[in-house]
Amino acid sequence: MQAKWTEKLSALLAAGVLITAVAIVVGPALSHALPASAHVVLRNTTPANTAVTTYHNDIMRTGQNLNETILNTSNVNKQLFGQRVSYPVDGVVTAQPLFVPDVTINGNLYNVVYVATENDSVYAFDADQARATAPLWHTSFISLPLRTTAISNNLYFKYPYKDLFPQVGITGTPVIDLHTGTLYVVAMTVHAGHYEQHLHALDITTGRDKSGSPLLIQAKVPGTGYDSVDGMISFNPKTANQRPALLFVNGVIYISWGAFGDTDPYHGWVMGYTYNGRGFRQVKAGVYSDTANGQEAGIWMSGSGPAADKQGNIYFTTGNGSFDIDKKGPDTGDSFVKLSTQNGLKRADYFAPFNQSCMDGRDGDLGSGGVLLLPDQSGKNPHLLFGAAKEGRLYLINRDHMGGFAVDPHLACNTDEETRVDIDHVVQELPPGTTESVYGTAGYWQGTAKSGPILYVGSFNGPLKAFPLKNGLLDAKNSTITGAKANFSGETPTITSNGSRPGTGIVWVISPSVCGYPGCLPKGPGTLRAYDATDLTHELYNSGENGKRDLLDSYTKFSVPTVANGEVFVGTRGALTIFGLFNAPTSSGVMTSTDMQSEKQPVHYSGQWVMVKNAASELGLYNNSYSTSVSKGASFSCTFVGMQMTLYGLLGPKNGLATISLDGSPPVKIDFYANHVVGDQPVWSSPWLAKQKHTVVLTVIGQKAVKSKGMRVSLDRIAITA
Repeated sequence: MQAKWTEKLSALLAAGVLITAVAIVVGPALSHALPASAHVVLRNTTPANTAVTTYHNDIMRTGQNLNETILNTSNVNKQLFGQRVSYPVDGVVTAQPLFVPDVTINGNLYNVVYVATENDSVYAFDADQARATAPLWHTSFISLPLRTTAISNNLYFKYPYKDLFPQVGITGTPVIDLHTGTLYVVAMTVHAGHYEQHLHALDITTGRDKSGSPLLIQAKVPGTGYDSVDGMISFNPKTANQRPALLFVNGVIYISWGAFGDTDPYHGWVMGYTYNGRGFRQVKAGVYSDTANGQEAGIWMSGSGPAADKQGNIYFTTGNGSFDIDKKGPDTGDSFVKLSTQNGLKRADYFAPFNQSCMDGRDGDLGSGGVLLLPDQSGKNPHLLFGAAKEGRLYLINRDHMGGFAVDPHLACNTDEETRVDIDHVVQELPPGTTESVYGTAGYWQGTAKSGPILYVGSFNGPLKAFPLKNGLLDAKNSTITGAKANFSGETPTITSNGSRPGTGIVWVISPSVCGYPGCLPKGPGTLRAYDATDLTHELYNSGENGKRDLLDSYTKFSVPTVANGEVFVGTRGALTIFGLFNAPTSSGVMTSTDMQSEKQPVHYSGQWVMVKNAASELGLYNNSYSTSVSKGASFSCTFVGMQMTLYGLLGPKNGLATISLDGSPPVKIDFYANHVVGDQPVWSSPWLAKQKHTVVLTVIGQKAVKSKGMRVSLDRIAITA
């Protein structure tokens, strides 16, 4: 076969045909480039846009992944989908797992899932294995006997329950900078009897600390708060709980802290650091405390991280604590807070509910819920923030004018007056009890053309609810719910889809095990659930349906599933468990050019095509290369065995139209135009097909799109679902 391909290649070159490379993805995003020589050995790789490098998928904390081309409402069921492998780890996994494709470790390419534990460990695992193998690397920040993890019994004193148990090490979800290949993580340890917290910069290929890492976290701000010394409030590494996920935006790592079950003394903190490859540096004026003249008001958000907008502003909620900002003081307990990052960390705006004092007095805690920044919406207020907390009251807030604090002179706690929704200066407010108590973050999905955008809210002792968004407002009258109610601590949803394509939207949650009151430590296994994103009454899958095969070993409080590249990653109290399709090929091994030209996936070109290599990385192209043609009649064809093909292109203002035909059907036009140049964009997907041989033919037709300035057609990669 190899000799035949070499002979064929020579003949084509002699005829003046330019053979170029297009990326191909076979099965669950197994991609490679068509070789220009029969002797090239290629490794299957995965599109970069499948990476999940931060909590809840993005810095706006939407929870949506629009690049899931493998899992859909047709194949996520107990027959085709379930638990594939479970990796043991050395402690509780509180942080959300992160995923990066195509990482070179020890000379080999892997799709890697990164996991942090409360035993102060970080692991890198091969995401595509069908059985547990050794970690690709494992880093521990403890060194017995001098450096140990913190014991929970030595941290929790105010209340009897301990929601982090039996030890505390890494709690907040790390964040990964793909540009430098760095994983940032905060670890709490006890060194010779002293509590310390360090910020680490780990090389994602080795797990080792990079130069100048770690950094011992220390900070002070001026203040007269209840633990002030000489007019200064100091960061307390023993009482500060680094529960919120880290945020990385504009080259700065932002870290925030709350408390261990309200154990005093504590404050809410936010700090910003940069890392230049040689060491960390705190950004100028890069420390903020939300109760510098008071007490408490931790930033915890049930593990969610602060969110950021396009301008780099940071948003978060605070818990019970001092409040005097309405009197021009610095304290912002039970508030939504916006920080500007232009010149250090400075409060730029805020919103506090009119019944803030009532919430504070009964542990109503606005800080139990995280913030979600909606993509720009239609209507009068395009820049919206969504939040909800223990009251089950839902808020839509204008990020440009958050609303401040409105005084209700008739306020009486625990009366009907407190249920009013016409006092606060917000875009929309739904009354308390719209949901049950929220511990976590809502999820947003852009929806299909028919459904429009949808917001999903999970709660403790309540069902998952879906609220359509119409003209920038929640449509409560047409909300839908799941049939199952969640135990404590409720559910934080992750949503996946292949863009807005019907039949691909799925809402994923991890339902808690038996745990019936706030603060309890869940016992028993959790349940991974998948729902049709357009109809929550349609449960596609839950891991209890085939418990012998799929049952999770345990549940971790505030757990969030990570879904990427056809796989679902769930952290438990002692394992990383991976779910996926059973018949899905993995990306292990290498593929040679003779494999490529077998009858499985033959690719052919005709006419003139030009291969562009080493294109700008900012374009987001697969392998930084693409094939392009302006020659009318030039064509590209691929014969494949699978259930669906998706074609990705490089779009731009000078790009035009092509036609595409599937299995000899009448050709349809596809458009490669965009108002700016951007790669790895889906331009066509086949319908779901019988798993047999199919042929796709693309032809350059020499026509401009409506707004385009040219007729160019540029191909990036192909995804084939086997």
